[in-house]
Amino acid sequence: MKRLKRTVRGTALPLLMLCLILLGAGCSKKQYTLTIAVEGEGTTLPKPGQHNYEQDTFVQLQTISDKYSVFDHWAGRDADSVTTDNKIFMHSDKSITAVFTTLNHPLNININPVMSGHVQIDLVTDAGKIGFPHGQTARLTAIPNQAGTYFVKWSGDLSGPDNPVELLITSDKNITAHFAKAALEVTAGPGVIRAGQAFNVTMTVKAGERPIPNIIINLTENKSQPFQGTKTAQTDANGVAVFENLMFYEGNYNLTFSSTNLTSIKKGFTVDVAGAGAPTDPYLIHNLYGLEFIGEHLDACFRIAKDIDASATA
Repeated sequence: MKRLKRTVRGTALPLLMLCLILLGAGCSKKQYTLTIAVEGEGTTLPKPGQHNYEQDTFVQLQTISDKYSVFDHWAGRDADSVTTDNKIFMHSDKSITAVFTTLNHPLNININPVMSGHVQIDLVTDAGKIGFPHGQTARLTAIPNQAGTYFVKWSGDLSGPDNPVELLITSDKNITAHFAKAALEVTAGPGVIRAGQAFNVTMTVKAGERPIPNIIINLTENKSQPFQGTKTAQTDANGVAVFENLMFYEGNYNLTFSSTNLTSIKKGFTVDVAGAGAPTDPYLIHNLYGLEFIGEHLDACFRIAKDIDASATA
């Protein structure tokens, strides 16, 4: 009998310890996994990845945006479990995604003069997105609204005459597209001209400060008086056109320079009688104007240089 009691007493302590171990194991809380992913430019705390938490734990979430992005919303299977103060309750495995969007920059386009043209904007990168996210490239094309009006230059956050031009969107942009009506201008000749003397007339075509190439200019004399030389010229890359080897006989002339969609300009000038009126260098008479000149200079010497039709004076 004593031996039996000793045996029971000797095994009681190990059994008690085993019960305590089993009881403790039954009291420990279950672990659940929180999986965090990121979409866009940004990160989170806890960091993206997998984290284990005891059952019934509230996990505080924090989103950290990149310099040119902003946190937008939570997505994923358990996005609805995230509270308004960015906490999630771990009563099961959770999977969430922090979604960041790129900051949009406004691109303000002004037209000068108003209604003179417009700017077409094409997105070179991420063309499917709406707006102008940071780092996107936009291609700007300035288009005149009227014939004879031309794009001149950009100003503001973009400069120069290039058109079209690509613009990297890295901040808010304010840009003005300048347009101007092209204009003809006589920049050289004629000076003092004598009958039968060849001379050149140089024209330029500019829209504001920008030379306009490939403009065809026509030259006519208002009274349809005959003359020799170039009657049509085209501007070069510098907006310059030259009417070469023009030659008129004595008289008063009024030339008109015209081009499609541009305002014509007139240039009046007088061609003096050729010669000096001396016996060895007489005045040369070619037309009715020359005949009238004789009557005003009866003491000079003259020579009729060509047949003259005076029927209009009869």
